[in-house]
Amino acid sequence: ESVSNPAFTNNSVSLTAFLPVDSPVLDALLVGSSPSDVADILRRHVVRGTWFTSGLIDGDRLFTFDDQVLTVRRDADCVGINGACIAVRDITLTNGVLHVVDNLIL
Repeated sequence: ESVSNPAFTNNSVSLTAFLPVDSPVLDALLVGSSPSDVADILRRHVVRGTWFTSGLIDGDRLFTFDDQVLTVRRDADCVGINGACIAVRDITLTNGVLHVVDNLIL
């Protein structure tokens, strides 16, 4: 609830979410963090628009709902967002798409 943004629950707003997998880094960051710190971390993982991996081009700039810029990097091994590689791609949501990433987006 602390991370809710009206856009996240509005089915008429399209979004792309990058969900970090469970990792020791994620656990260490979240344990002991305040709800507002957790909200800040998670908000960096949701951008405006529906972005399937086939449409992500190296150098693309994606914008979070807080107007932070995330940059796409593509190479033979990884479709990346600010250093996190997409591990599971293109999970369709009612109002967008979800990708599982291997690390936090910082």
